[in-house]
Amino acid sequence: MSLVPRNKTAVNRVQRKAILRSICGYRTVSETAANILSGVPLADLLAEERSAVFSEKRSATRRHLSPLADTMKKWKARIAEAKTGGWTKRLIPDVDRWCERKGDLDYHTTHVLSGHGCFGVYLHKIKKEETDVCHHCNMGPDSAEHTVVECPAWDEERHRLQRATGTTVTIDNLVPPC
Repeated sequence: MSLVPRNKTAVNRVQRKAILRSICGYRTVSETAANILSGVPLADLLAEERSAVFSEKRSATRRHLSPLADTMKKWKARIAEAKTGGWTKRLIPDVDRWCERKGDLDYHTTHVLSGHGCFGVYLHKIKKEETDVCHHCNMGPDSAEHTVVECPAWDEERHRLQRATGTTVTIDNLVPPC
């Protein structure tokens, strides 16, 4: 795969489609965000890891970094370089801890964590709405952040969450450390 860059693109594209289905994400969710949300490194990095494990088993030499640790290091470097998935990267800054969590994402959670869902900003961007104003409160742009932190229409749900967690909901603590 390292000899032909197109192969990396092709294998990652196929993986992205499967991941989007598993996390209930829209096809507009970026590769970066989809992989973070699923907790699965890019397919080309996984292939390199499998190759390293195989080579390590066949030879007596050991690397100072395990193949998994090496994969995670490379994946985090790619995430840092990526120009896409900014909202997801902001919510989930610690990919290692996110990958250790238990449970799957549902449709609505994926939409909030990706920013791609029934939010005015997103719908306006894909030309499904004429404006990005919130339908519930007619204030400001209706983004995932507005819905989760600001919109008065969701105050009841926000208060229930705050009572359950004992903290005020902010973007920085929306995704708790796993």
